[in-house]
Amino acid sequence: MRARTALSPLSVAFSASLLALVALPAASQDASGSRIVVRGTELRDDEGRLSCLLFAAADAEAFPRTRARAYAASGGRISGHQGQCVFSDVPAGRYALSVHHDADADGRVDTGLFGIPTEGLGASNDARGSFGPPSFSDAAFDYAGGELSLRVRVGYVF
Repeated sequence: MRARTALSPLSVAFSASLLALVALPAASQDASGSRIVVRGTELRDDEGRLSCLLFAAADAEAFPRTRARAYAASGGRISGHQGQCVFSDVPAGRYALSVHHDADADGRVDTGLFGIPTEGLGASNDARGSFGPPSFSDAAFDYAGGELSLRVRVGYVF
């Protein structure tokens, strides 16, 4: 019978580090092949582009206005009063989407009197705000990975 030898703290630390290095590529591969497909519907016309922003829960306070803090951005052509945005390699988590019918394709939400948007806007869960944008919690959804298709109705104030 062989005697068991105790592992030194250095051996344990080395083994844990090696295991972490081996597991890291596997964890990052979990998101590959996963995607969120967003279909914006009820667009007023086929002008411009559909612009979509995906916000992670960690940046909930930035939703839906701060493009620079969005987890990812996507855009697509409009045809038949609808457009599509695709987000690829998205890890599982809690997210919210904002959708914008950028009718003049200038990359920003145009506003009129009192800052009221003149272009179409929407959010996941078809969340709507009263006297302002919807909250992250109203628009939030849990994403478990794989392929998820969402539909967002785009609305217009004017």
